[in-house]
Amino acid sequence: MTGLLGTLVQSPPVRTPCTAEGPADDWDPDEERPEAASFQPTPRASPESCGIGGFSLSSSWVSVQGSPVYNLVLGSPSFARPRPPIPWLSRFPVGARIRFGAETIMPRVAITPSAPVAELLRDLRLRRRLTLRDVEEQSGKLGEAIPYSTLARVERGLIDPGIRRLHLLLRLYGVPLSLAGDMLDLEIFGASPRGTPAELEERGLTLWKAGKTKDALRHLFTIRRRIPDSPDHELARQRALLAFAVAAGSLGKRLLAREIVDGLLAEPPHPDLTVPVFIEAAVCWHWLGGKQTALAFLERAEKLAGKNPRHRAWIAHLKASTLVDLGDLKSAATAIRVARGAYRTTKDHWGMAKLQAAEVKLAFAQGLPARACELARAAQRHAATRGFPRLAILRQIEEGQAHFLLKRFDDALTTLTAALGGAQIQADPLAQFYAHYWRWKLFYTTAEPARAALERQSAEYFAQFVDDLTPEVLAVKAETTRRRT
Repeated sequence: MTGLLGTLVQSPPVRTPCTAEGPADDWDPDEERPEAASFQPTPRASPESCGIGGFSLSSSWVSVQGSPVYNLVLGSPSFARPRPPIPWLSRFPVGARIRFGAETIMPRVAITPSAPVAELLRDLRLRRRLTLRDVEEQSGKLGEAIPYSTLARVERGLIDPGIRRLHLLLRLYGVPLSLAGDMLDLEIFGASPRGTPAELEERGLTLWKAGKTKDALRHLFTIRRRIPDSPDHELARQRALLAFAVAAGSLGKRLLAREIVDGLLAEPPHPDLTVPVFIEAAVCWHWLGGKQTALAFLERAEKLAGKNPRHRAWIAHLKASTLVDLGDLKSAATAIRVARGAYRTTKDHWGMAKLQAAEVKLAFAQGLPARACELARAAQRHAATRGFPRLAILRQIEEGQAHFLLKRFDDALTTLTAALGGAQIQADPLAQFYAHYWRWKLFYTTAEPARAALERQSAEYFAQFVDDLTPEVLAVKAETTRRRT
């Protein structure tokens, strides 16, 4: 692989091309020795490497990192190429830097193959029931045949596919590059947990509620891989996919969740899953900015739910959150009361803990930050008592937001710092984003520009893992765009 790295190491003027002993003998003591390099003997240049393609080897340096740097000069003034040809560069050792004119070229870089990428490509191929030779044939039709032996080594994690081949394989498998990146971000690949599908589902849901979302995703993904694509297993397969979509969406991967849900809607979903799939479709559209689309899915789900209290609780809960965003606060309050009653009927403590987030959101929308602060504290206590640490962290961030709006800056900093620590322990990118966002706003308001800049940069980093189109995410992305332009 080649790539421009800029001028990384300065070298003295070249005097003796293709020397075996290096430039030590002709060192001019009046010239300043580069600080970022230490002078070393040049490796002996073979006759074959001297003057090939109009270039010659002159000297070698070793940077602070220990990589040899070779200086190249034109062997003929009439040579017009801007840089050495790729085959010629491959003669140099791995990691060597080659200096040519004003640029430094790295001709060979050792790339460690990615085991998750290998497993993802293998999983995508097997799910499409393609053999290695099938992929070789179909990739040829797309412009570049990938030998089956090469693909086998890629899927075993022995070699890296490279950007070009990876893009080609994802095109062949019908997977957008961004969604493949989301799958890798979730860290679902690796050692598969053991157990029957029922055991894996139970443990996965327990881990999810306990805040160990990535472990939960790994369990749910394992279920999907073990269940065959057959009519006899349709319900189990679709249920595993839906559970995976719900968990992935809760981490901010809404586009991936919507892709899965769209696939289920197109199949279509099993009658037992129609309402839950419609509800999750509404969740995805709600967080991706399509509020009216979300309400349309909820209205259809409400007609199909009948008197099922569990489904009616979910529908009223999500409707309340959507109505808050649309500014219909009175109807949102009514929906919250309906959802609370349904959750109590079903003794759904998880649902009740999540409903408290909608209550906090409504208080903020009503312009009552003190009320929001009280509700957030109560929600934290409830979540901690029931064993839902991730929900407790999210409510703690909202408490910090309330302190900030009330201009209780010391309390806001203490609360947000504690929440950020919990989010880091949970490795939760969504929670870390919101914690950094409100710390940015806090330091900006208290006129601490250095700390504000650091928090803004952290928020920008975590925003790339969040698909939700909330005001906070949009504000960070707008700031990023403004600074780049």
